[in-house]
Amino acid sequence: MTAYDNWLEQPYQEKYAREDAVEERFDQLCREPAFDCCNFDNFIEAINDEVLTPEKERIEECLNAHKFEQLGRLIWARVSDYYEEKAQKQAEEDVANGSCDEPDCDDNF
Repeated sequence: MTAYDNWLEQPYQEKYAREDAVEERFDQLCREPAFDCCNFDNFIEAINDEVLTPEKERIEECLNAHKFEQLGRLIWARVSDYYEEKAQKQAEEDVANGSCDEPDCDDNF
């Protein structure tokens, strides 16, 4: 490659390196207790943050039709999504702040 080709490729390489760093940090955060939706306190926190409000109609349908398994799956999915989104945002912030710019982020936290 010529220097010009390297210059053209550099923004793409930086973009992919950033995406990789965010993905790696996201994976690490998902393993931390603070982002574990199986933890009772975390589960209740998500519900307290009104994660179920957008699903009000579907929840009412499940309750009225006595579809409790479907209701449980719906609640679990929303709580799980809540913590995935929270971990994703945190990972993006960590990488943007330079908190996680080394290949092995474990050393930084």
